[in-house]
Amino acid sequence: MKKAIYTLSVVLVFILHSLFAFSQYTYVLMTEDFYDGTLGSFWQYSSASDKDWHNYEYSGSYFARAQGYEGDVPSDDWLISSPLNLDDYENETLTFETAKNYIDIIEGLEILISTDYIGSGDPYIATWSTLSATLSPGSWTWTPSGDIDISSYTGSSLYIAFHYESTGVINDECTTWEVDNIMITGESTGPPPAISIDPPDATAYDEITLTFDPVFACDEGVSLEGTPVVFMHSGVTIGGAVWQYTVDYNSTGSNGQSTLLTDNGDGTYSITFIPYEFYGFPAGDTVKGINAVFNNGSWSVVGKDHNPSGGCWDFYIPLVQALPPVADFTSDKTTLYANGGNINFTDLSINTPTFWTWTFEGGTPSSSTNQNPANIYYDTPGTYDVILEVFNADGSNTVTKTNYIFVAPYTTDWEEDWETGIGDWWVTDGTWEVGVPTSGPMGAYGGLNCAATILDGDYSDYADDSHLVSPWFTVPSASENPRLRF
Repeated sequence: MKKAIYTLSVVLVFILHSLFAFSQYTYVLMTEDFYDGTLGSFWQYSSASDKDWHNYEYSGSYFARAQGYEGDVPSDDWLISSPLNLDDYENETLTFETAKNYIDIIEGLEILISTDYIGSGDPYIATWSTLSATLSPGSWTWTPSGDIDISSYTGSSLYIAFHYESTGVINDECTTWEVDNIMITGESTGPPPAISIDPPDATAYDEITLTFDPVFACDEGVSLEGTPVVFMHSGVTIGGAVWQYTVDYNSTGSNGQSTLLTDNGDGTYSITFIPYEFYGFPAGDTVKGINAVFNNGSWSVVGKDHNPSGGCWDFYIPLVQALPPVADFTSDKTTLYANGGNINFTDLSINTPTFWTWTFEGGTPSSSTNQNPANIYYDTPGTYDVILEVFNADGSNTVTKTNYIFVAPYTTDWEEDWETGIGDWWVTDGTWEVGVPTSGPMGAYGGLNCAATILDGDYSDYADDSHLVSPWFTVPSASENPRLRF
């Protein structure tokens, strides 16, 4: 009997070892979005100038900025990371975003990596290698760096640096550089995945199905295996910022969808959703992945992912990055008067749309597929919406500008229809008459009376010049688009 039990144990161990054959998984090793108002896991070192790297806020966004304008001397400033240990990982990748403005004769920013910097003091005493990255072209345009391969660098104390320089301290001598959403990812051997995504190449704008298997999860306390219900607590990684637009497990998504997973009857649980609709982030955001943990409706039983150190951390489910367009437009005017006029529209959409659909309420024509429609005619008083929908390979987006066009009604400051006689008008030389015409058109344009040189015949070829002169009146300002009609 003892021998039989021993043999069974060996078989079970072999089966479990086979089930838990290790594979490669992607982990976020470092992320910095500067949202706490500091430089976070980075620090600055100034080799020259009093214009150091610093945290900067604009319209609720925080990032690191270097600006040499009005410094005491030309800038030479460093933004340096905390030490990074990449020894336990493979295929490490660095990403970030930059924006810049103003012009120097030099680029002014280089991205460096060092394996021998000591972690403090003058960075010039260390050896730094330059990393190739896509940088902002200017005009404050935030630009993704692209995936920068740093897998050839090994060691337990690596440093990333953003090195800023300027040739002077006035305009045209110093570029302003901004850096945000820095992230380093790497792959490491881990247990089989507790979560899978279908399709595997999905973007944040596709419908996806996440399947959670508690058997392979990292448990903080009691396992979720066999639990009656499983809820998802999740958010998204945008740029280098994790857990953005979080949907609590006891809440619903922006689209009203529940966070409760479906029991598949085989010990796994699934949820199907479109991240863009579920999390409600703005169209065009660079969504890199989903952050998630699972529970049974309380935080007493939680399922997470295994980390390479043998502990638990949040799931990170990478997504293929997509950049659907974000619609916007302007026009050369938004107000017309009752006499009408043409308006020219200019597309301001970002993320390279390839097709445009315009709708012009009250305009002629009422629609267009041109990128920049011109000569859209309006002449009927009222307020009108303009709608633009833009498309590219990654999706679509629509903007509606309500009451964008205003066509002012015609207002009369002064008029004369001659129905009560010549009124305050007067005649110089010759003859003008007011009454019912019995020659020519044989009738007035409106009403009964009109003014004419001769109401019942032809004006003499040899008559003196005659002028019908109005009483005085005040001409409205040019902004009111004054017009004379008769």
